[in-house]
Amino acid sequence: MKRMSLYVLIGLTISLTQCDILPLTKATELSTAGFIITEDDRDKKFYLQDIEDGSVIELKFFFDSNEDLHFDEFNYVEVKGLFTKAKNVLYVEELHPSTKECNASSIALASALH
Repeated sequence: MKRMSLYVLIGLTISLTQCDILPLTKATELSTAGFIITEDDRDKKFYLQDIEDGSVIELKFFFDSNEDLHFDEFNYVEVKGLFTKAKNVLYVEELHPSTKECNASSIALASALH
């Protein structure tokens, strides 16, 4: 019986490391801004690109299917959520258009990247 419990525990641990829930235990709160880039492959993915340093973070949404999400009307956005550095993923809690001014060259560069 002890051996069976041990196997179940090991199996559960391995399965948790493969899903997206476990990294949230190592996540930190992050507020950032940038441009949303959409990758249109079979699994529609969204990324946030910071124009100043060029860094890119993958965005994941808890309750929405990526196929239902569209950000064409947004230019520069502010995002708040839980960030896991190991996977470079930001689990989005809030996303809204930024009230900060962004210069025209940054907007043109972001449009070219889409």
